[in-house]
Amino acid sequence: MTIKDLRNIFWLAVNQGGNALFPLVLMPWLLIALGSDDFARLVLAEVIAFYVLTLCLYSFDVTQVKAVATAVASSDEKAQAQIFYQVLQTRLLLFVLCSVVLLCAVYFLALEPFFLIWLLFPLGMILQHNYFFQACLQNKALALLVFTCRLLTMAAVWWLQSLQQLNVETASWLVAGSYLLSGLLASLLLMVRLPRSGWPAMTGSVRLIRDGYVIFAGNLAVTLYRNSNVFLLSLLATPYAVSVYAIAEKYVRMLQALARPLNDHYYAKIASHLNPAALKVSFAVIRQSTRPQLLLLFVAGVIGSLAASVMAALGLLPPQLLSVLGLLAVMSAAVFFGVVNFMYGVVGLNNLGYDRAMSRRLLLVGLISLLLCAIVAPAWQQYGAALTFVFAEMLLTILIVIKIRQVIRD
Repeated sequence: MTIKDLRNIFWLAVNQGGNALFPLVLMPWLLIALGSDDFARLVLAEVIAFYVLTLCLYSFDVTQVKAVATAVASSDEKAQAQIFYQVLQTRLLLFVLCSVVLLCAVYFLALEPFFLIWLLFPLGMILQHNYFFQACLQNKALALLVFTCRLLTMAAVWWLQSLQQLNVETASWLVAGSYLLSGLLASLLLMVRLPRSGWPAMTGSVRLIRDGYVIFAGNLAVTLYRNSNVFLLSLLATPYAVSVYAIAEKYVRMLQALARPLNDHYYAKIASHLNPAALKVSFAVIRQSTRPQLLLLFVAGVIGSLAASVMAALGLLPPQLLSVLGLLAVMSAAVFFGVVNFMYGVVGLNNLGYDRAMSRRLLLVGLISLLLCAIVAPAWQQYGAALTFVFAEMLLTILIVIKIRQVIRD
């Protein structure tokens, strides 16, 4: 691994820290500051925002990485600009449609108006263009922007809490607004850097949506089993169960985020080399980039477990977080399954001509997870949701492995 590779991985880690680890620090803080009832309302709004985000990002974080990487390899800045503006236009159109639907839902279904504040979160992620920086292997500027915006938000939360003026609405403005700020700055950076291009034709957006709908269906299925548990708990369980499970799920995602910089780095490097005519070689390359991620997660998990045990023994953890530790013990296995699923499924099957097979498996797992959580949540509360979360990731791994063995054998 070269010095350039290590630098790129470092800045990917900083960016990932801003996007994924930031809520991990902030959300337990907000749970203590707001209380279980208000915090449960906040995480429900966040889950709805994640649904909007999934619809708006569509499948372009998978499909367009390869397209941008190819344009960068050939030094074709015009092609890079065309991809950038076409994806931006398409995502903004989807965002407008989703916003209208959510606005109608707030009005006709009497949802809380502050849910609309969380539209700033998917809008910010649209404008952040993570896929573009990832494909260019130039993540330093984006990482600095993201990390600075998240630190400013943390400072603002601390200040308002010290003034006893922090409530669920102001917390929503600060958290969601942080993503919008970093997104606007990232878009400005790319627009200055890329050559000017006329606004793309609508037919290009239609083509992108048509070509990427299979992978999008898979992304939507992932949202079903990774984000719906909080939503179902809000309907079937107590606010305390919702709050505790939401925090535990974010800690699980933190462990997954530790491997994501390596994941993104290797994906950008191997995307143009994945060859459907050489499946064994392609999956061997994927295997080589998966092993270090699993090792990193294992080491991080051991260190984290020891640190949490020491802090609990010394009485340094608030009572609300002690309940989270039991859930983490159940949910930690899902982290390893998640990495395997991304590398062999999203990167492997999707880029080697088996995107429909991957989407079918994701949809099946999503529906099974949704049904299972609805059955066990009323009786087992947060523990039922945790078991469902792990089972879904494990089932998906099994289905992916079976499919890979089948295609290699054929």
